[in-house]
Amino acid sequence: MRPMRALERLIVCPKCGRRHSVRVEESGWHVIQCEGHSIVLYVDDSLTVRSVKVASLARDIPDLRSLRVNREREHLWPSYISRQRIEAILRGEVPPTDRDLAAIRVLLRIGVLEEVGE
Repeated sequence: MRPMRALERLIVCPKCGRRHSVRVEESGWHVIQCEGHSIVLYVDDSLTVRSVKVASLARDIPDLRSLRVNREREHLWPSYISRQRIEAILRGEVPPTDRDLAAIRVLLRIGVLEEVGE
């Protein structure tokens, strides 16, 4: 399989109608900040946008694909947050709901999740 090159995509926010030019480099779930809310989109293996949804809670959450579990603090993971679901979201296997994004925000605040630079 040959590597895909990044593509520019025009995304229209389903909530407010604003247009966003997005550089898509890899498949999976991506979060784009919009005015007062976020757009969650799914990109398939051919870099085609397959799903565009609105999330009201992702304003202060970085790109989900840049988050990793901090192994030194994973013992602090709250029992009421499904670790399997959050890890599946971070791998791009399932779409995040508003509730998932709220859980990710909690995990970021307590240091269980951390943003990894490229």
